[in-house]
Amino acid sequence: MSEPRKIGFRLERDDDGYPPAENEWLWATHAHDGGWMVDNIPWYSRDVSLGDVVETHEDKDGQLWFRATAEPSGHSTLRVLPREQDAGLAARLRRGLEELGCTAEQYSRKFPMLAVDVPNDVDITAVVAYLDEGETRDAWGWETGLLSEVHRSQWPRQ
Repeated sequence: MSEPRKIGFRLERDDDGYPPAENEWLWATHAHDGGWMVDNIPWYSRDVSLGDVVETHEDKDGQLWFRATAEPSGHSTLRVLPREQDAGLAARLRRGLEELGCTAEQYSRKFPMLAVDVPNDVDITAVVAYLDEGETRDAWGWETGLLSEVHRSQWPRQ
């Protein structure tokens, strides 16, 4: 079994300079047929979600770069940013998402943005309702990263 590797994903910035980087580096493990399975939740990439198997190309320095998704995992990625730098709020938000069947990773203590993985068997309408309720209270803002086909068919915002 080969060691995990980082794969580079090029990011497109909007007019406001978001996301705050040109590339994102995600861990991946070797998968069948030479592909790589994404092994962490993307913070900024809109190209992949946790568990996707991707094709890569290697640059002259031996760095792997994303080429295409070979096999989608069925997971979706969301991102949530608490409006206040309150560790308690971020922890409660994370627990709420985990109760709905999601996994969430916090960017850092100083920057409590959460990257959220929504597995394909989780009802995304409940997750969206939860996030919308907090956004209505102005507790946080949220956005989609990548929606799976399953979640796109359930998507409550038409």
